[in-house]
Amino acid sequence: MEEKKIDEFDDYSKALELFKSVYLFDGHKEFLSEYANSYIGRGENDIVRNDKYSNCVEYNDNGTTTWKINSPKNIFGVVLEHSVNHKNHNKVTSSLILNSGRYDLNRIMANFATIDVTDKSDDEILSLVSSILSKNNEQLISELNISENPNGILVNALILDTVLDYLKNSNDKKFPEIVCNADTGNILVKKDDNHILVTNNFVQYDNQILNYTISKKFPNCKFEVDAIRGDNDLFGMISEKFTKLNNKEKHNNLLNEILNLALMNKKLKDDRDIAKQLYNDINKNTNERIMDD
Repeated sequence: MEEKKIDEFDDYSKALELFKSVYLFDGHKEFLSEYANSYIGRGENDIVRNDKYSNCVEYNDNGTTTWKINSPKNIFGVVLEHSVNHKNHNKVTSSLILNSGRYDLNRIMANFATIDVTDKSDDEILSLVSSILSKNNEQLISELNISENPNGILVNALILDTVLDYLKNSNDKKFPEIVCNADTGNILVKKDDNHILVTNNFVQYDNQILNYTISKKFPNCKFEVDAIRGDNDLFGMISEKFTKLNNKEKHNNLLNEILNLALMNKKLKDDRDIAKQLYNDINKNTNERIMDD
């Protein structure tokens, strides 16, 4: 049977291999232990970095530095950070961190999410990394409660999900070039001769444009399409995405109501079963007394 080739829009295998080679190389635990015990007295937050760390940074000709352990499905970069507290018996804590990834690391230095992996095995850490790399922006923002939104990049990341879905559904399966501007938050997607620019005010597809307005701060913002000049499926998909995001709070409230009703019904059933069992026990004891008499 011919092996199915993984689509470039879903293939994060190189990022996963880079993560393993930089952080989970043979002898990495021994290296960490030696480092922790050979710098006694340095302080409470001594970040461990080895020579392989530089392999994760992409240096562009224009001076932009981006993170190479990233996925075709989202904008974030994945970092494994070890911190040594030399004032507390060289205690080591380890965290998976989502950094600004495709954006300039020197201009957007936010840690968007931090996951404690101190007590996790290498396999468990790899599983977590794989899970992060396999998710799109909306999934990660929702699941990890990401709310820090410098220059509106999270809103643009949500729209990018739709842009990538649109391109993935086209006949050409080659992944586009993505350029993220840390100064403006804008995302430029280049695919063949097509250019799609995503901003906090409009989405431009070549010479066509969709203007929109955001009300309220992220993540509770509402979207309103002001004007569309052009005719393409992408703008329709983005409009549908805005409607979905606008109704997300209502949808979550409905799910909570359904969950509460389910829990209430479960409690009522449990109470009924307990009462039924109690009745049977009382009835059995009563019958036994009658028989004894």
